[in-house]
Amino acid sequence: MIQRFVVVALCFISLGACTTISQLDSGSKNWITFVIDGRPFDDIWDAAHRAFTDDLEIVAENRIDGYIKATSEADVASFSAGEAVGVFITLMDKKAGRYWVSVVSEPFYQPLYLSRDWHLVVAKRMKSSLGEPTGPAG
Repeated sequence: MIQRFVVVALCFISLGACTTISQLDSGSKNWITFVIDGRPFDDIWDAAHRAFTDDLEIVAENRIDGYIKATSEADVASFSAGEAVGVFITLMDKKAGRYWVSVVSEPFYQPLYLSRDWHLVVAKRMKSSLGEPTGPAG
């Protein structure tokens, strides 16, 4: 009886540490942000779509609100727990064509070290697609 209680308690604790795609927002724990100047929204939106690799499946998007959300599956071989990944595009200055882009990712299950840090991969691919520098300034 005690063993069942412990198993049930552990299940509830582990579920409490889960991330869902609906919880993913621009304030997530793993994030990178950058500004794109002088580009139309359509270019940035298209670059965001191209940035998602074959390993990520787009599960939600809203062009008006400026977000795309995707998931990656768990992979036992690479010890990846699966992740929720999102790109959030926010207009900062319409006249200048300036957009704030936030790319975030959260593992579905804890611990965090099982994360593949998809936010870094997607941000680099997106910036590369737009012809923006992808590394730190030298």
